[in-house]
Amino acid sequence: MKEFWRWGDPETVYSVKKRPLFFPFLKEVLNINDKADAFIPGWKESEIKHSIITDEQFKELQSILGVTNIDTGLQSRLIHSFGKSYHDLLKIKLGITDHITDAVIFPESEQQITAVLKWSVQNKFAVVPYAGGTSVVGGVGAYKDPSQKGILTLSMARFNQIIEIDKDGLFVDVRAGVFGPDLEKALVEHELTLGHFPESFEFSTVGGWIATRSAGQQSTLYGKIEDMVEALKIVTTDAIIDISSGPAAANGPDLKQLVIGSEGTFGIITQARLKLKPHPAKKIYRTWLVDSFDNGKNLLKEVMQSEVKPATLRLSDAEETRFILSLREKSKTGLTFALQDRILSRAEKNGFKSGTMAFLLLGFEGDRTQVNDQLKYFEKIIRSYKTFSLGKSPAESWLKHRYQNPYLRDVLLDYNIMVDTLETSAEWKDISNIYEKTKTVIETTFRKLNIKGIVTAHLSHLYPHGSSIYFIILAAVKPDEALHCWRQIKTNATNCILENNGTVSHHHGVGRDHRRWLEKDIGTESLKVLRSLKKHFDPDNILNPGKLLPDPTSDIFIQSGKRLRNNAIEFSYKKRLEFINQLKSRSLDILVIGGGITGAGILRDAAIRGFKAGLIEKDDFASGTSSKSSKLVHGGFRYLKNLEFGLVHEALMERKTLMDIAPHLVHPIQCLLPVYKNASVPGWMIQIGMLLYDGLSFTKRIGLHKLIAVEDIHEREPLLRKEGLEKVFMYYDSRADDTRLVMANIQSAVQHDALAVNYVKAVDVVKEDGKITGVMVKDQISGETFAIRSKVVANASGPWCDVLRDNLLGQKNKRIRTTKGIHLLVQRKDLNIERTMILSAPNDDRPIFVIPWRNYVILGTTDTDFNGDPDWVDITEDDVDYLLEAYNYYFPAAKLNRQKIVSAYSGLRPLTFEEGKSAGEVTREYQIFETPENFFSIIGGKLTTYRTMAEELTDRLAENLEEKYSIKAKNNKCITDKVPLYGGDIDDFAAFREKWFLSLTETYKFEQDIAENFIEAYGNRLPDLLEIIDQTDLGRERIISSLPYVWGEITYAINHEMAMSLDDIMLRRLHLFSLDKKQGWDAHRVIAERMASVLGWSDQEKESQIKRYKEKIALVQDFKKADPENR
Repeated sequence: MKEFWRWGDPETVYSVKKRPLFFPFLKEVLNINDKADAFIPGWKESEIKHSIITDEQFKELQSILGVTNIDTGLQSRLIHSFGKSYHDLLKIKLGITDHITDAVIFPESEQQITAVLKWSVQNKFAVVPYAGGTSVVGGVGAYKDPSQKGILTLSMARFNQIIEIDKDGLFVDVRAGVFGPDLEKALVEHELTLGHFPESFEFSTVGGWIATRSAGQQSTLYGKIEDMVEALKIVTTDAIIDISSGPAAANGPDLKQLVIGSEGTFGIITQARLKLKPHPAKKIYRTWLVDSFDNGKNLLKEVMQSEVKPATLRLSDAEETRFILSLREKSKTGLTFALQDRILSRAEKNGFKSGTMAFLLLGFEGDRTQVNDQLKYFEKIIRSYKTFSLGKSPAESWLKHRYQNPYLRDVLLDYNIMVDTLETSAEWKDISNIYEKTKTVIETTFRKLNIKGIVTAHLSHLYPHGSSIYFIILAAVKPDEALHCWRQIKTNATNCILENNGTVSHHHGVGRDHRRWLEKDIGTESLKVLRSLKKHFDPDNILNPGKLLPDPTSDIFIQSGKRLRNNAIEFSYKKRLEFINQLKSRSLDILVIGGGITGAGILRDAAIRGFKAGLIEKDDFASGTSSKSSKLVHGGFRYLKNLEFGLVHEALMERKTLMDIAPHLVHPIQCLLPVYKNASVPGWMIQIGMLLYDGLSFTKRIGLHKLIAVEDIHEREPLLRKEGLEKVFMYYDSRADDTRLVMANIQSAVQHDALAVNYVKAVDVVKEDGKITGVMVKDQISGETFAIRSKVVANASGPWCDVLRDNLLGQKNKRIRTTKGIHLLVQRKDLNIERTMILSAPNDDRPIFVIPWRNYVILGTTDTDFNGDPDWVDITEDDVDYLLEAYNYYFPAAKLNRQKIVSAYSGLRPLTFEEGKSAGEVTREYQIFETPENFFSIIGGKLTTYRTMAEELTDRLAENLEEKYSIKAKNNKCITDKVPLYGGDIDDFAAFREKWFLSLTETYKFEQDIAENFIEAYGNRLPDLLEIIDQTDLGRERIISSLPYVWGEITYAINHEMAMSLDDIMLRRLHLFSLDKKQGWDAHRVIAERMASVLGWSDQEKESQIKRYKEKIALVQDFKKADPENR
């Protein structure tokens, strides 16, 4: 196979043998050895996925393009799937083939491109424009949005015509696929030049230059490509657009500038008119040494603010100067090399030291008189600086070899040397700051990563008001660590550049590698403009997705139940203030009170249907019942005993639905139901129940039950009590992270323009003409009271339902019955079981669960009436004794006691009130009632069926809004069963898990438990998390050594999950309270200090947060009988 991963001409090899100083230099700075490790792909061709294009689709494309203008061959697909960025090349070496184009197409006309784009919209294919393939920022890599099925790479190879050269008008009309050398050769024949000579000149094209806002090495005289474009032709998904105007026309904004630099995301550039200059009659190139980089910078600034107009002016720092000198060629005679040695020796005697001197390259081009005068003027300026002339020989060598540096990169890659570049532009006042701080940041990152590296830099592409700074990064890295090292260096350096007033790029472009910094560079409002243009030109997001814009998405998330990817959201402390302001000023259709799973489900359903919906929660989201469940999403096998077949069937259907829309949060588990002698429900009856359970799940079954031999169970679960065991049934249910399930629903609702805020309490209703028209609320953080106007109100406050009705409406009648359930957590090593088990408490025959969860086991639950304050649900000695006694009965060898308890939690079930029934007998069915008008309440239900509860209530609310206010939903039917929850847009979770686990452990170097937690907690929002981790101080480090949480997750929780208090982090966003034997004691103060710095807490507020959290710890410690200071 053609070595497409190497640069340019395969016959050209960069000879290091002619450069005897080069390898000694590399050994000194990078500590490399002499043995090369040939840079070859890490994949097996047989393992690369086949093109997904069907025979029918292939024929359709042939009918558009012609028989020979489509190629699905593997070599062509691979060649056109990667650019020349270090990231691209590293993926090739590591054998990462997650995105390979499905076909390469070669259109010959704009009409063919239009037809292909329309075909791609219909067939859900991304279209990636490809010309020379020389992008070093991931600009041409094959990539598709998750909503898209395949990728077409659109080669511009057939658009290779020079249409007209107008010597009189000084312009050329040229097609986008024309390569640099072909264009310049044709222009020279007319004594003209474009003056555009980027380092990629030999293998890049006109269209690529324009798409990326390229700069040539003589841009200081001739300008960048945007200065040369007179007119453009582009093809969008529904139009062919000619953009042209007369010279310096004042006919509105220059539309050309909207396309230049758009990187193929708005349309395909097919043709351009470029301004020309007379071919220079004379060129003079010279070199000097300057005593220091800083003095050299001052020299450059003075030159650029004078009458001197060089074509090239470039200043290398001390490290790059050493690098350049190490690359000197030794001729056959050695005379030139020896002469250079004598010159350098003489320079050293004149005070030019290797560790400080800078290399200066100067070039003039133009007519003879002009060039001579310019040189004289320059020599007059340079006399004021300490310099040493090296003459024209090094300059002539640079001119001769200036396109060969990429070939040198191939050599370095063979020795496992990371080679990457960063370039930016800045005003003169910021140049030194950016230069010094960025180098320091990169060198510090080298040390943290424990790798040897060197950073060089030069100034080039100069302007009267500033310059480009170009950094080259070389580091010796192991291939399996290279991606992680590259990411860290790239992130830290780019952050530093932007923090010090640099730009994200001067001439390489944004691509995929820089897109996450674009908003920080150009600002939020400017980014909104670009997004609007994207939506206009490419509403289906098929054009080069994943490039330029920070998060490539379609604005449409749901149409007819079909899934499309949605934007990442900001759901931060700042957004909370924005939402509060909107709640003050907007009139809602639906206001939900209660931020547990039911309220979150209602909000999401209402938002997806298109209603103006908002939610308030008096504490934190999921702070009540919804974070204190048994973590089971189950059909409710035990409800069959009460003949509640409808409830069980509904729950079984929902179990599978939740696994579909949130596969990262809801996972199938094996459950065991042991039957002992003299059980209240005999084995034959359970067998019938199991058959019913399987039957009621029919179309959404996740596994059939089976009977396990008693002898086998002792091998599988050796701790389980053997005495009296008669039968063991195994069946399937699911478990879920209940807290994150609530958060995913709320985030999903916010994606669809809902407003959701925590720590806002409903204190009264607003009435007009006797009807409820809103709610008075109090911001628990600021203390402000304000009104929220809403046509209908949904009370989904769970155990607080009656309290809320009483406080807001004065309704005293009892509608709910609250029962308390407590859970204990012990470490897996203290109760080493593999499967969830459903048991009956030996004293009263209540159902109890034992549920393995990560390295822990959840023991639960109690089911006792509770008549106290729902804000204060205690854990009593009797509760703990009850569970310990029950579990020691079934697992006598475990000898569980208080000292083995890691943590405990208690919550309330908001059941419907039924006279004369015990707590365990009360139905888990839910009820909805409207009293008074426009005020709806929902009670009962359970975690598993929250979505259908929300659906039924939202149906009622929609009917009310249509009948009374003529407000119709945009989506008439509930489609929440088809819309993935936030983080859950994953078609194949097993493949997703495998891919990300490998990437997180081998590429990012996270330990396995951290990787598992990331996958299950964040789903397909993992890239958002990793970006935050990269930007957080110590972001990768564990918060507590025994738990799978890192410091970057706290930053993520504040910025993406509206964590507003220490409790929010410790109890809900991360399970530090539950899973740490010390309840997070060792980290809670540091976390509070981090939150204080972000949220602006005073010292008093910080200490108050810490005090409240310690009170939570005390609740658990009361029954553990230990002081946290001494644990």
